[in-house]
Amino acid sequence: MDLAALVVIVPGNLQTLTGGYAYDRRIIAGLRDRGWTVEVREIDGSFPAPTPAALADAARVLAAIPDGATVLVDGLAFGAMPAEAGRERDRLRLVALVHHPLAAETGIDATLAAALEASERRALACARRVVVTSRATAGLLAPYGVSADRITIVEPGTDCPPATSHQPPAFAAAPLRRGKPALSPQPLRLLCVATLSPRKGHEILFRALATLRDLPWRLTCVGSGDRDPATALRLRAQVREDGLEDRVTFAGEMSGPALEAEYGRADVFVLPTLYEGYGMAVAEALAHGVPVISTATGGIEELVRGVDELVRGVRLQPDPPAGLLVPPGDADALASALRRVLTDTDLRTQMAHGAQHARDRIPTWDQQVDKMAAALSVDGGFSAEWLALREPVDMAARSASLTKALVAALPATRPLRILDLGAGTGANARYLIDRLPSPQQWLLVDHDAGLLARAEEQIAGATTSVADLVSLVARPIEGRDLVTASALLDLVSGSWLRALADACAANHAAVLFALTYDGRIECSPPEPGDALVRDLVNRHQRTDKGFGPALGSDAADAAARCFGDLGYQVKRERSDWVLTPEAGELQRQLIDGWARAAAAIEPAQSKAIDAWRQRRVAHVAAGASRIIVGHEDLGAWKLRTEN
Repeated sequence: MDLAALVVIVPGNLQTLTGGYAYDRRIIAGLRDRGWTVEVREIDGSFPAPTPAALADAARVLAAIPDGATVLVDGLAFGAMPAEAGRERDRLRLVALVHHPLAAETGIDATLAAALEASERRALACARRVVVTSRATAGLLAPYGVSADRITIVEPGTDCPPATSHQPPAFAAAPLRRGKPALSPQPLRLLCVATLSPRKGHEILFRALATLRDLPWRLTCVGSGDRDPATALRLRAQVREDGLEDRVTFAGEMSGPALEAEYGRADVFVLPTLYEGYGMAVAEALAHGVPVISTATGGIEELVRGVDELVRGVRLQPDPPAGLLVPPGDADALASALRRVLTDTDLRTQMAHGAQHARDRIPTWDQQVDKMAAALSVDGGFSAEWLALREPVDMAARSASLTKALVAALPATRPLRILDLGAGTGANARYLIDRLPSPQQWLLVDHDAGLLARAEEQIAGATTSVADLVSLVARPIEGRDLVTASALLDLVSGSWLRALADACAANHAAVLFALTYDGRIECSPPEPGDALVRDLVNRHQRTDKGFGPALGSDAADAAARCFGDLGYQVKRERSDWVLTPEAGELQRQLIDGWARAAAAIEPAQSKAIDAWRQRRVAHVAAGASRIIVGHEDLGAWKLRTEN
């Protein structure tokens, strides 16, 4: 069992020069550089509209993959092969890579879109995990029945050139004249990098530019005209008819140094796309410090405008805009944006500064490969079966004395209002209901509607809310006497925890966080490799679990500082799991999960890690294994008056 092994399935030629295939190539190369064994299987290029022969070939490729293998399938194929995925879902660890839903492609009729959506929904139900390339794409998967716990966002990376490598010629030459629009002293060099296809919006760009003949500009279009020859011919004819042949250059496909040179010469990057899941070409432009004019679609808005950040309850201003965005398909708005950039020196300078800021927040390929490795190393989410398996151990481990100490800080003259974050099937509530004053009003929040449905069946009178904890806002905490969670804090980031603490303090809410992992793993009988695997697991715990870099084993200390700084009285108690031979299945699942996590961090050690896994599982099978997993419970409260 090679713990750092992967099979990647792509439709057509992996070397195809599009953003999606470039993403696949960089992830594959990065994983191989980290010691992963990656096999690439190319299937027929007719996907996402496969012929019967193409589907039969895909089925044969999947059937030939060894049992238990992790298989990453590009979404261009995965969404169109639901039956084939269904046959292999129990035998293989299928991971879908979705750049954007197939039904979101522009130019298809409603009937075909509905068929593609139904097909992709069925296929995604077979995936252990779904990797998406933007937050926008993650949001589009809600109608597909993909719960948030199964989704990992791994945006494309960039290879940022040196910060001083690019100074747009027209920007550098134009003197800064505050408050006065000014023409560039030389033609502004516009660059568009996109395949000549209807979705990329070249026709709209050319219509906009045809209204700007009075201004100095030149446009270079980099991108293949071979994938949609009819569109390419139509676009060339449009340029001729509009009299723009001396200003528009169709440069064809480019990569490597030639494409780098185009980014280096460009003053402004223009992408009039009708839809993008992420916008890799926009990210590349910003990584080169080139400001952008594009459309507000997919991940482009976040790339260009940045995002607000909530830190300690304060909403920070985003970075300066790195460009201008217009509605997709609006040639007049695009022409207006272009005219503004061509004639306003101050605006060009501001955009250039914004692009320099943007390059600092765009992730690198190294960072994103690490994120992909982490996503591939674990199974998707927390299943109801896993939560049921651990619940008795959780109950036995928790600190009863800490819960009793907390009760004294809670109101006793009115119903107790409790918020449970990451509630799952309601195990935390089931533990606390008989240990807290009555009556109680519970609000259970989780991103998985299926888990919450099970909680509702077992906890009478509880209210549930399906919500993404990553984008925590203060509203669910308003009016709550107690905010509680179990096995959550080690997964979150420091900034998320600080925002939570601030919201709790603003509402005078007490908190109780149970079973926070503290980095201790003790296995008996001891085996060579115990310390290695523990250390690698602890490194893996700090990888991004969707909230930003996770606190991991430092979570309890961080929580104590956050709430202590806000005037809370903080109390901590050990709540270790003590797993005896009778907990054999839980031990087996932990060992397997630890081995995958460790191998994701150090693929070069995968053989040694798997040997460790086999020895530990043998102890479990012999009824001789005992494991202690370190946890802490933490409670914090302020002296309060009744209200």
